[in-house]
Amino acid sequence: MAEDRADYVDYAVPILDDNDSTSAIPFMWKVADYDETTETWTLSGAFLSEYILDTFAHHLEILDAVESNEWKQRLARPRGALALSTVTVERAFRYYETGDLVFPPIAALKAFSSGNWSRKTEQVMGSLDHTTNKAWKKIIAAATPYIGAHKARLLGQTKQASTSKQVSSRSLCFEPDSDGSEGE
Repeated sequence: MAEDRADYVDYAVPILDDNDSTSAIPFMWKVADYDETTETWTLSGAFLSEYILDTFAHHLEILDAVESNEWKQRLARPRGALALSTVTVERAFRYYETGDLVFPPIAALKAFSSGNWSRKTEQVMGSLDHTTNKAWKKIIAAATPYIGAHKARLLGQTKQASTSKQVSSRSLCFEPDSDGSEGE
């Protein structure tokens, strides 16, 4: 079983040179088939892998909790959330390169930090710059069924926080007299 996981990670998240544009990173695609005879990839469904969609749905789930649907018009292309979802999935896969969950021995390498992940995030953002509105609609539609997978845990945390006597500075970051207009 561990060997199967290691093989899958090796396939799904190959270690590539930053300048390698001939290979594919299969976990980023819904369909990624390699033809050994022609040595070519057949790729379709960019950012439509179940792993990315499930992770990205967490972001959409948070936005879905906002009563207004205004975010759908304003954030029709949540590039940052999708880029971070993508590299988060890659990071998780990397922990299973041996087939077993193994964290880097040095704490700094384990951190989800710009030093460790900014380059890959920038590369994903470059792909997202070329993603069409039609593709974005497909991505959001494909992620929508995953909304709710994390909700039970979130609701429990929210309920616990609301009944807690401790007050966080983050929960106090609002202006009671704000009318929502910007720049005032």
